Amino acid sequence: MSGHREAPVPGWVAPARALAQRPPAVPRLPFAVAGQAVGSVAPGVLEGIALETAIAGTTLLKESHAGSARWHLACAPADATQALAALADALRRAGRCGAWRDEQLTVCNAAGERIGTVERGAVRALGIATRAVHLVACAPDGRQWVQQRAFDKPSHPGRWDTLMGGMVS
Repeated sequence: MSGHREAPVPGWVAPARALAQRPPAVPRLPFAVAGQAVGSVAPGVLEGIALETAIAGTTLLKESHAGSARWHLACAPADATQALAALADALRRAGRCGAWRDEQLTVCNAAGERIGTVERGAVRALGIATRAVHLVACAPDGRQWVQQRAFDKPSHPGRWDTLMGGMVS
């Protein structure tokens, strides 16, 4: 036996995990690109969005799929990044996406395979999962070091957070 003893799990962990698993307050519709599920969309986000794109065969449509409704950015798989760029731009013009950062993030299908990229400001609106890296520091007695987010951050201002972290583009 090494003598190493695991630190007790802090009382806030279980409620935080439960909160993370809670379903959305408003049901969302699945969102697919080139026939592949990539995210989910809240009501009102894509309604009335018109794509102004020169990519032949690209359309945004609400369709029935497997007995349920879904939003589908129909395009050739090779055109997924261009089609997503056109959609992100349309969302931006309509005021329906986050802060524009000129930063492309990977878009993966349900199997975790990369199908394209999209502007970071559009990922929340489209319910696209992102990848991030965080640094967590723990003391030998189990205490954790945290930092407070800046009050001018666009998301979760002033909240406690990991020491550092960021999106993986």
